[in-house]
Amino acid sequence: MAQYRLLAPHIYHNGVMLETGTVVGDDTPYPWTYEANGQPMPPSNQMEGVDDDGKAKVEELHKKLYGEEAVTLGKPSEAVQAARDKEAADQKALDEGSAPVSPQQQYDRKVAEDQAKAEAEGMPKPAFVPPGPAGPQGPSAHTAPQGPHRTGQQAGRGVATPKAPEEKDG
Repeated sequence: MAQYRLLAPHIYHNGVMLETGTVVGDDTPYPWTYEANGQPMPPSNQMEGVDDDGKAKVEELHKKLYGEEAVTLGKPSEAVQAARDKEAADQKALDEGSAPVSPQQQYDRKVAEDQAKAEAEGMPKPAFVPPGPAGPQGPSAHTAPQGPHRTGQQAGRGVATPKAPEEKDG
């Protein structure tokens, strides 16, 4: 039997609601079997395979439902992969023959070079760490609203409304 991760809530035996992310199948608290006879149930199209058997059964279901050229989350289609590979090769050829045009590009190339060396030496690729907020107060101060306002927008000048001339007593 296989294991699957739910991509959407599912109703299980006796009306039990299983939440998104729950793993069902072999060696879990929720065996994915028919309640009446205990036979394995096929996966739904709102599941992903956790183990090799589960991945194969989900891929088989997707091919049955969506055709042989179905694109799954597991891998892009051959045409998409070929286009990505060609784009990467073209970009690499452009990068190899050019000098960095900015400090950021110089930094990016140095990081990529250092990562390639580290991977060649058997070191794991570092996890992505998003940059922190800019400056000591967080996001750029020039975009933050200044002064009094009611709805979170910058107070501004209103539309000019012409006034009728005042009548004089006379």
